[in-house]
Amino acid sequence: RLSRTEFIEQVARHCDDDAGQAYDNACGYAAQLEFLHREQASLGDDETRHKRSPDSETDADPTYAALFKENWSAFCEASSIAALDSPAAYLRALHLFAEQVEKTGKGTRERITLAIRRPTLKDMVIDNSSVYRQLPLLTIVNETLTEHLQIHLTQNSGIYKSKSVNEVLAGTRYPFDLPFDLAHQQCLLGLSGNKPGLGELNYRLSLSLPLGQLQSNAYGKVYQEAYEAQRLLSGLSPEQQTLLTEPFWSVSKSDFKAHYD
Repeated sequence: RLSRTEFIEQVARHCDDDAGQAYDNACGYAAQLEFLHREQASLGDDETRHKRSPDSETDADPTYAALFKENWSAFCEASSIAALDSPAAYLRALHLFAEQVEKTGKGTRERITLAIRRPTLKDMVIDNSSVYRQLPLLTIVNETLTEHLQIHLTQNSGIYKSKSVNEVLAGTRYPFDLPFDLAHQQCLLGLSGNKPGLGELNYRLSLSLPLGQLQSNAYGKVYQEAYEAQRLLSGLSPEQQTLLTEPFWSVSKSDFKAHYD
């Protein structure tokens, strides 16, 4: 059985349809078929004979379904999220166990509890997507860090206004690993490999094609200044370019306080 992520990846190789919606629909139909099958299996001999013709009436041997009127709608498969031994039940028991362990010990330092490490766990909805979907560890780390950063931005709304985390990281200059422009990095990675790099199209192509037969032809005419292609080809984000090209700061401490305080 393929996971939801693996199914989406395989479908994406052949078409652009919404593979996630198709997977969810298939799981829903499969659950309905399973329920109907269990309902049919729980029919007694009286109900089965009622559906047969009188000519085919024969004395049937006693069966489990006829002797024990099981309520199959009250049972579920082990793989179902409602089962007591399902992955969802295991995660819930593990979460409760972690909370119990956090209350033990004789340390004097402030404890870094699970609610602090993963504050999103208490708000997660237990469904097929959250239980069986495969997430890279980097995605979980980014979600956790983003939530903590968003709390800091909210507490200092007078400084950051209504900017998002990515907008703040794109304009922050300290620590020196910053600024980090997510959109710019995505463009660089998307155009890596054998694809033309960022700025190459601006350098090579003209915005006007030779569609007419006039003597004065605008094909090949440069409509943008050369520095536009140079800036894109540099591989630097807009804020990094500003950091390199802006004039030296004055003796005033306002600039230093705005970026490095």
